[in-house]
Amino acid sequence: MKRSSPENEEAASSTEKRQRSPSSFQQPSDVLHLNVGGTLTAVLRRTLTSIEGSMLASRFSGRWDDSLEKDRDGNFFIDQPIGLFQPMIDYLRAKACETMLAPPVTSPEFDDVRKLKDFVRMVEYFGMTA
Repeated sequence: MKRSSPENEEAASSTEKRQRSPSSFQQPSDVLHLNVGGTLTAVLRRTLTSIEGSMLASRFSGRWDDSLEKDRDGNFFIDQPIGLFQPMIDYLRAKACETMLAPPVTSPEFDDVRKLKDFVRMVEYFGMTA
């Protein structure tokens, strides 16, 4: 019986760790825990990546999970107000279950002009415009 050398065992252990690392198991159905401006929320990875080519889709594709900003509890940190970010998430969720029989999903509306401008700025920042 052939004995493995310490180098081979170390290499196998390293390969095993990489294969088991969280970043190797990303699925569209992953639930991502976010800290958005201090408010905790959860969203499916496929929701955040639904606009192909956007910065949001690239950031949460799973490729960069290890290098993204996180809070002390390991939640992905997004430095935006929840009052702006949540309507964008709600819009993406609505688009995901849009049907031909239902009225088309519309962009969020804001009573405050300043809040609308901030929302548009954030949407453009994340590359969510067509």
